[in-house]
Amino acid sequence: MEVYLLRHGQTIMNEQHTLQGQSNSDLNAAGIRQAQQVRQKIEERGLTFQRIYCSPLHRTVQTCRIATGKDETEFFLDDRLKEVALGDLEGVRFDSLDPELSKEFMRKPFDFTPQGNGETMQQVVDRAGAFLEDLKKSENDDTVLVVSHGGTLHAMLYYLLDKPQETFWLPWIDNCALIHLTLYNGQWLVEEQYRKVEISESIDRII
Repeated sequence: MEVYLLRHGQTIMNEQHTLQGQSNSDLNAAGIRQAQQVRQKIEERGLTFQRIYCSPLHRTVQTCRIATGKDETEFFLDDRLKEVALGDLEGVRFDSLDPELSKEFMRKPFDFTPQGNGETMQQVVDRAGAFLEDLKKSENDDTVLVVSHGGTLHAMLYYLLDKPQETFWLPWIDNCALIHLTLYNGQWLVEEQYRKVEISESIDRII
C-alpha cells in the first residue's frame, strides 16, 4: 500500500502569526496556491487515490478539496488527524508568548505542559499511532492520501521511526509538503529524507 501524507496549506492565522491548534482558519492566498501546486505534483506523478483520509478542520478539508479536485463527501474525516490541541494558547499571537514556553514546546515537546484543555505531545503521538495501526490493518494495494497538520504529521513520523525526542520537529514539514510512505507486509517504509535525522541539527530556525 502506498500512503502519502500531506500537510495543509498556509492559513490566515499562520499569516497573522497566531497559534491555531484545533481552531478553524481558512487558507490564505498563498495556501491556496500551495494546494494548487501540490495538485499539479500529484497529477505529474500520475497518482490516483482509492482512499482519502482528512482532518475535519477547515484548513485541511480546503487543502484536500483543492489538491484532489474531490468533494469532502468522498473523504474519510477522522478526528485523530486533527492538530495538537493547544487549549488556552489557541488564538494567541506568537509575539505575546513567553519565550521560554516557546523554546520548551520546540526543543523539549514531551516536557511541554498543556494550557487549559490542551494535549500533551504523547497524547498526540498516541492518537496518531492509533490511526496508523488501523491503516495497517486495512493494508491492500490501494494508494492512500492522508491530509493532516504539522504537529500531527511529526507525531506520525516519530511513532513510525522511534526517533530521539529532541528530533521530534526534524526535519521540518512545510505547508503542503507531500511525504511518501510504503506499507508492505505490515512494515512501514518512510521516505529517505525523513528517516535520516542528525541530533546535531538545529531547530532554532523554526522557533
